[in-house]
Amino acid sequence: MMPNQPDLFRRAYRPAFLFCISLFLCLHISAFESGPAADHDSDEAEHVFGPVTGDDIKRGERLFRGLVPVGPDAASCASCHNVNPIDTFNWNPSAYEIARLYRDRSAGDLHAVVMEPVSPKMMEVHDAYEISPEDMFLIKSWMDDFAERGMDERPVITNLILFLVLLVVFIAAVADLVIFKKISFKLLHLAVILGTGLFMLKTIAHEAIALGRSQYYEPDQPIKFSHRVHAHDNKTDCLYCHSIAEYSHPAGIPSVSQCMNCHVIVRDGTHSGRFEINKLVEAYQNEMPIRWIRVYNLPDHAFFSHAQHVGAAGLDCSECHGEVEEMDRVMQVYDLSMGWCLDCHRSREVDVLNNEFYSVYMQLRDDLRAGRLDYATARETGGTNCMKCHY
Repeated sequence: MMPNQPDLFRRAYRPAFLFCISLFLCLHISAFESGPAADHDSDEAEHVFGPVTGDDIKRGERLFRGLVPVGPDAASCASCHNVNPIDTFNWNPSAYEIARLYRDRSAGDLHAVVMEPVSPKMMEVHDAYEISPEDMFLIKSWMDDFAERGMDERPVITNLILFLVLLVVFIAAVADLVIFKKISFKLLHLAVILGTGLFMLKTIAHEAIALGRSQYYEPDQPIKFSHRVHAHDNKTDCLYCHSIAEYSHPAGIPSVSQCMNCHVIVRDGTHSGRFEINKLVEAYQNEMPIRWIRVYNLPDHAFFSHAQHVGAAGLDCSECHGEVEEMDRVMQVYDLSMGWCLDCHRSREVDVLNNEFYSVYMQLRDDLRAGRLDYATARETGGTNCMKCHY
């Protein structure tokens, strides 16, 4: 007798069906025992230590700031990694930089870097730290919150508030002297008007003169590149990095690949460890440029050529930029005003006779050879002509 159709189905497909059910249960149990894969460090943290609370964030901040010790002889994290914006140059990365870098990583990753650093610089500094995984979870909780909030903006202190207050006092004194006449002692009015008026005039004149100038400008750069380390300590020539300064309008900014000529080998900074150099390596690997912040920026109506000053005139970089090889963070030393440039052009002697750049000034050469002139300055070659710089 032939078996009916349902019996055939059960005999043929029951083993396959049972195998599929068994495989599904094995995979499900395995996934349950190992825990769900964490797509974000907060999920992993919640699985291990529980959900992040406001108290966790506060306790993490206390640990980072050193209000709760992180080791018997260990300095606080905030003593090296500033939490607030600062004016001084700090070799160590700020707390905000670290928080952003590890925002999408786990507390375990941060714990491994802090407690088992690869960089010799970090090994020396972190040797006294005793941070448990639980404490690192708290610190990471605060850093994640800090990465979202960001640093508080540094207050800009100017004379504007004082100027406005004195303006109100000036108007009140004039109004009382002319209209209200509440105070009969007129000398007081005159003293207040004279004092406030002179201060305001001085402020207006000073700000007008400084308009468009940025003397002492010293911005934080995306990478803490030190001219002191490169130009002074390692004796790197300026023209190695600024290779077009002798024959081009700008001096040129080195490309990422040019920096990697050295840093393909040099991965530990003398002062900064690996953190800053890793930014360069990451940019190189991702084929992204470093967005340096321009320090020297002349007005659009003023023309300046490095080729004429460095290549033709042979000026040293320090003549205009100061002792850059002594700077960790580049600062604009001179105001670059028109008067500053003209003073140089009026007093700077130029070698007209031996420099082929000045061969077109034949009359000037004849006067020097004949003794009619003792020397020539940039003024004699047109250095004070308005159209030389403004055309």
